[in-house]
Amino acid sequence: MPILFDYFTLKIIWWLFVGVLLIGFAVMDGFDLGVGALLPFVAKTDVERRVLINSIGPTWEGNQVWFITGGGALFAAWPLVYAAAFSGFYWALLLVLFALFFRPVGFEYRSKLSDPRWRSAWDWGLFVGGAVPALVFGVAFGNLLQGVPFAFDDMLRPFYSGSFFGLLNPFALLTGVVSLAMLVMHGAVYLQMRTEGAIAARARRAARIVGIVFILAFVLAGIWQAYGIEGFRIVTSPDPGTSFSPLAKKVEMAAGAWMATYAAHPWMWLAPVLAVGGGLLVLLLSSAGVRHAVEHVSQCEPDRLRRRLEPPHAEHHVRRRGALPAGRPALHELGLPCAAGEGDREADPGGNALGVLDRNKALPIREALCGTSPGF
Repeated sequence: MPILFDYFTLKIIWWLFVGVLLIGFAVMDGFDLGVGALLPFVAKTDVERRVLINSIGPTWEGNQVWFITGGGALFAAWPLVYAAAFSGFYWALLLVLFALFFRPVGFEYRSKLSDPRWRSAWDWGLFVGGAVPALVFGVAFGNLLQGVPFAFDDMLRPFYSGSFFGLLNPFALLTGVVSLAMLVMHGAVYLQMRTEGAIAARARRAARIVGIVFILAFVLAGIWQAYGIEGFRIVTSPDPGTSFSPLAKKVEMAAGAWMATYAAHPWMWLAPVLAVGGGLLVLLLSSAGVRHAVEHVSQCEPDRLRRRLEPPHAEHHVRRRGALPAGRPALHELGLPCAAGEGDREADPGGNALGVLDRNKALPIREALCGTSPGF
C-alpha cells in the first residue's frame, strides 16, 4: 500500500491541526469569555445581566469544545509536549479549570433564587470564569516566549524546576494583558451586534477602552520581545523527517533570536501589522455601527412609541413574541438582543414567567419601537 504522507509532512499537518483548534477556540469562545468579563460592568440591572447571559446562552458550551479538542489533539500527536505543558503549567491550568467551573454552574444556578446577593455572587463568578482564563492563557504564551524551566531525564520524564509565581513575571503579565484586552474587546463588539440601547452604548465605550489598551499593550510587548528578552535558536537537530528524541536537539538562547525569524521570512511581518490594524479597525467600525443604530431608534415618533407600550396592546404582543412580560421595564429601557438564545427561565413576583429570549422570538428594539415588525 502506498504511503500518502511522509513523517515530516504528517508533523506539519498535525501542527496546523493543533493551531487551527487553538485559534478556533480563541475566535469562537473568545467573545463568550469577553462577555463574561464584561458582565458586572456593561449590565447595570438584573434584567440587563440576563440579556447578556442570554446573548451567549446558545454558544458558550459548544465553543468551549475547541479548547478540549485542541488539548486532545496535542496529546495524540505530541504526548511529550502535552506532558511538559501540564507539568510546567500545572497550577496555572488548575486555576483555569477552576475558573471555568463557574461558567456552567453560574448559568444554571444564577436564577434559582431571586435574592440579589445570590445573583450578584454568580455574576462575579461568571466574571471570573471569563477574565481569569483569558489572562492566564496570555501569561502562558508569554512564558513560552521566554522559556519554561523544565528538562527531560534519560527516560524522557519531564521535570519542572520553576514555581507558579515564577510564571507571573512582568513580560508574561504584559502578554496576559494583551490576551485579556483582546478577548474583552471581542466580547464588547459582539454585544454591540447582539444588543441595542443602553447595553450597546456601554459595550461601545468598553470596546473603545479595551481596544486602545490592546493596541498599546501589543506594541509594547513586541518591542519588549525584540529588545528586552532573549530568544531561542536551534543549533543542531536530526533530520526532521525522522522520529527522534528531543534530547538529540540542541537549542541556545541569544539576544534578538526571535527577530531573526522576521529577517529570514519577511512575510511574517504581516502578523503584527494585521494585529495592530485589526485593533484600529475595531475602534473605527465599533463607533460607526452604534451611532447608526442609535440614530435609527431616535427617529421613532413619540406617539407611536406610546401606542406600542400601552396595555393591553403592548402586553399582548410582548407575551406573544416572547420578550419581557408585563411588569418588566419598558422595551426602550432595555438592550434586548436582536436574536438571542438559550438563557434564564424564572418567575417574577407577579407570577409571570420570563420566557427564553429565543432566536426566532426575541423582538429587535428598532422593530419594537418603530413598528417595523410584521403584525406588531
